[in-house]
Amino acid sequence: MNLRLRKLILEAVDRQLNEGDPPEVVATYVRLRGMGYSDEQTRTFIARALLTELYEMLKTGKPYHHARYVAALDRLPDEE
Repeated sequence: MNLRLRKLILEAVDRQLNEGDPPEVVATYVRLRGMGYSDEQTRTFIARALLTELYEMLKTGKPYHHARYVAALDRLPDEE
């Protein structure tokens, strides 16, 4: 991933965590940390889910789809 894009996506994840919006991001963070993943790994997993949602929005031209984003968060860590 482009380093600038990575930085921007991680900033968005940090903002979601700090604001608690959506709350599922915080719940996912707590769940993954509880599974033993580091802060950096956890934030990177969440960033991947966010990037997937952004890609779908751009690809389809449709607005943010909360349920799809939450479903992606629920599948984490889903390491490939």
